Amino acid sequence: MPFEIKTMRLRPKAFLLTFTKPVDAKAASELASYTIDTYTYIYREQYGSPEVDQTKPTLLSVKVAEDRMSVELTIDELQVGHVHELHAKGVRGTIRRTSIAPRSLLHAQSSSGVLIAWPKCNDIRE
Repeated sequence: MPFEIKTMRLRPKAFLLTFTKPVDAKAASELASYTIDTYTYIYREQYGSPEVDQTKPTLLSVKVAEDRMSVELTIDELQVGHVHELHAKGVRGTIRRTSIAPRSLLHAQSSSGVLIAWPKCNDIRE
């Protein structure tokens, strides 16, 4: 199984990421390993819409679970009704025994950045 983000779940002021394999705790605990952008669409009769009302929330903290299979990302403000696009370029897996390099996420780069998940925040509950 490749090293990937398995789920991205919404919490009241955070996202909980679970991984398919353990993360490198040092890399995963650094705020610089992540960025997040938000946007929404114009809902209309015609098909398609540009991304509008773009914001860039601030990541406040990162908490890596003891088993290193999940990370909780706390952000300053969730945008209700917006797509939250997470980029996790700095997240690495544990070092392979047959290699000196840490594992990177399989889908870690694209021409538009690292699109991992984009849950819509329509139903945020405390």
